[in-house]
Amino acid sequence: MEEKTAKLFSLVPNINRERPKLPDNPWPKECLGKLFQVMPVEKRNWIEFTWIIENLYPFYKKNPGGYLSSLLGHEGENSLLSLLRDEGLASALFSWKEAGDNSHFFEFGVKIDLTKAG
Repeated sequence: MEEKTAKLFSLVPNINRERPKLPDNPWPKECLGKLFQVMPVEKRNWIEFTWIIENLYPFYKKNPGGYLSSLLGHEGENSLLSLLRDEGLASALFSWKEAGDNSHFFEFGVKIDLTKAG
């Protein structure tokens, strides 16, 4: 596989560009700690929440983002999803954590598939 990849990419010229430097956080300070409500152009049957959180790499051994994602994404008894299902508001719930492009911040998100009542 390495041989095939090297052969294919050897045709791409190296123009010695410097890697772009990205900011530590893509959001200006005046945007942090605020709720932004966005109205969709099209009708959707889901809602999504995204939080920008600090870099979690220093804590990788304890995996706090994974713990939070598992906690909110759990589908068993007494979970957020079971409550929303019991109320007839949602059919599915997904949660995730994702490193930003430069790993100085993480996104934590929750997406909920809504029912008509939701």
